[in-house]
Amino acid sequence: MMLDEFISIISSLNNGTVIRNMDNIDTEILLGEQNVKLYSSNNKYYFLSEYKDNYDVIEKIIRTNQTVKEITDIRPNNSYLVMFYRINSFDEKVSKKIISLEENEFFYKKYIFYYTEDEYESFMEWFNKRSLRKLSDILKTEECSPESTSLYMQFLLRLIIKVPFLNLEFKKMELESFDDLLNTHLNGIRKNKDDIRRIFNRLTYELKIHSIDEIAETLFSEIIGGIDDENKLS
Repeated sequence: MMLDEFISIISSLNNGTVIRNMDNIDTEILLGEQNVKLYSSNNKYYFLSEYKDNYDVIEKIIRTNQTVKEITDIRPNNSYLVMFYRINSFDEKVSKKIISLEENEFFYKKYIFYYTEDEYESFMEWFNKRSLRKLSDILKTEECSPESTSLYMQFLLRLIIKVPFLNLEFKKMELESFDDLLNTHLNGIRKNKDDIRRIFNRLTYELKIHSIDEIAETLFSEIIGGIDDENKLS
């Protein structure tokens, strides 16, 4: 079934597990159902299913499953249903169907990941060639633009949007403080009297035609490196 294929993709993107809890352990709750899987982490519940115009069947399985009945803290605000929906093409009819399903959050929040066969095949061909398949590694090495016309990238970006438990965490970059940057910049300036004279002359001129706030903003932007030409003081 395609559901197993998507679970395998998600597991690879999440560095080996579908959904991890605080102890870094995969947390599938076995339901004994072929087309409905359940995972839980941090008091949230995620149902996964393949959608084939069979929402009533999927909902009945969830509501009548004995294991689900025994979970006492499942509520609409902590439960999610992600459905994988293969389409021939995206048109107005498909759009209306997806909207009607996702807007009905009476029992759980719904996400419909739709895809075409061409998108899936393009993604799998690209994905299988990669040595690093963790999502954070992909985002560091690929140009993930919403304007991309490549089928595999459209597939990936839509997956990121529609699967709420994909791991998008990054390590915080260790940046120098602004004070360090400023001091480094000023120390370099002090070594050159010509630079100091140039800055003094410029400040004198700018104070005649611009406010102090405008000048401060411009100097700050130049110090940290990078200011749009349209925002520079004339």
